[in-house]
Amino acid sequence: MRSAFRILSVLFTLLLAAQGEAVLNARSRMILCPASTALPENLYGVCYPVRFSSDGIPVCCYDPLLSQDERVEALSADELARRGVCPLRDVLTACSGRKLRLFLDLRPPMVETLSEEQCAERELIRRRAGRVLQEDGLSEPEAGELCESLIDSVLDIVAAAGFRLRDVWLVLHDAELCHRLGSRDSGVRICCAASDGIAVAGVQALLVHWTEVGSREDVRKLQRQVRHVAVWDVNTRQDAEAMRAAKADFLLTDDPELIGRP
Repeated sequence: MRSAFRILSVLFTLLLAAQGEAVLNARSRMILCPASTALPENLYGVCYPVRFSSDGIPVCCYDPLLSQDERVEALSADELARRGVCPLRDVLTACSGRKLRLFLDLRPPMVETLSEEQCAERELIRRRAGRVLQEDGLSEPEAGELCESLIDSVLDIVAAAGFRLRDVWLVLHDAELCHRLGSRDSGVRICCAASDGIAVAGVQALLVHWTEVGSREDVRKLQRQVRHVAVWDVNTRQDAEAMRAAKADFLLTDDPELIGRP
C-alpha cells in the first residue's frame, strides 16, 4: 500500500510539473516588476503593466495619467510613443529568446469624475452612436466584449514574440472578467487581483500585497482555493525573507538584487 501511495505521489507531481509550474516544496519564484531593459540572469519571470491606447494598442504604462490632463487611454499609440510610452510589442523584444514566465498586469481604465452635465453629454453621445449602429444593422458592443477583444490582441502580440501561452499569466482586476476568460480554456493562466478573486472559477493565482500575508497559514488558506499566491511590492530583504518563509509562490519586486536570491 505504501509503495502504491509513493507511485501515485510521483505521478501527481510529474503531472503538475508538466503543466509548467514548480509544485511540491517549491521555492518562491522572483518576478521583476516593473521590468527594466536589463534583465538579470536566472530570472524566473517579468511583469509588464499594460494599458490600452485610444486606438486599442497595448502599451506598457503603470500610471493612468501622464500629466494632470492627459489620460493614457485618451491618447493614440503614436501620441503615447512621442511621450515615451512604448507599445507592448516593442517592450517584449527585451526578453526575446529568454525562457521567462510573462506576467501581464492589465490595468483597469481610469475612473473619471464627471459632472452631471458631462455625464448627460456622454450618455447622449452613446445613445446616438447606438442608434447609428442599429440603422446599419449592427449592435452596440458591450464593454466586456470590447475588453476581451483587446485582450485577444495582447495574446496575439505575445505569441508573435515567441512566448508559449502556457508561460503567460494575465493579471486581471475584475473578477467577472477572470471568470469569463478562465472558462475559455485558452491555455493562458489567470491571476486575479480582485479582492473576491478566490471565489472565481478558472483562476489559478491570486495577487495580494505582502502586508496581507502574515504567516505560512495565511498562504496555505489561499492555496486551498487557488493554486498559487503572488505577493507584490516585495522590495526589502526582510519582506522577501518573510514571504519566502510563508511559502508564497511568486514575489513581485522592483529590485531583485536587493531582496537577494532564495
